[in-house]
Amino acid sequence: MAPAAAQELSTVPCEKQMTLAEVGDVDAQLEVGLAFETGRGAIRDDAEAARWFRKAALQGNVEAQYHLARLVSRGARGLKQDLPTAVKLYADAAAKGQAQAMNALGQIHQTGEGAPVDIAIAAGWYRKAADAGLADAANSLGMLHLEGKGVPRDLNAAFRLFESAAGSGDPWALNNLGGMYE
Repeated sequence: MAPAAAQELSTVPCEKQMTLAEVGDVDAQLEVGLAFETGRGAIRDDAEAARWFRKAALQGNVEAQYHLARLVSRGARGLKQDLPTAVKLYADAAAKGQAQAMNALGQIHQTGEGAPVDIAIAAGWYRKAADAGLADAANSLGMLHLEGKGVPRDLNAAFRLFESAAGSGDPWALNNLGGMYE
């Protein structure tokens, strides 16, 4: 007799995910947080999403930590904006290999929203995220190379980064790649 196939947690009804989350299932806690954040399967509620992301993050779920950082960085109804905490959460998630958190740190250091502007540090975070396969980060790093900000101006590097990101479906990278042909 073949073993029963496990059901993908994201396909389990939200009520069952909630039951699993309440008894401490870390993956269910992430899914419940996503349901509250997106309004998919639950009424959209960023404060409730943050509560579930926090529970999962405290159990070591790096994806939940990234999502919690996103919510805390922008604040929401019932959730105070706290940029220093968001930066710490992003940094911890990035140290654990979460590419979107690396990219977020690049954006933070490029814009100065949450940390001092330091384009060289931003470029370093974009590089790490791009190396991890994040097309958005490759596009951002390509722009820095194109403009010579935080890194030497290098049109070949910019082209390669735009090409890589465009190949992954990033529309801005496709636009930027096209601009290099003008």
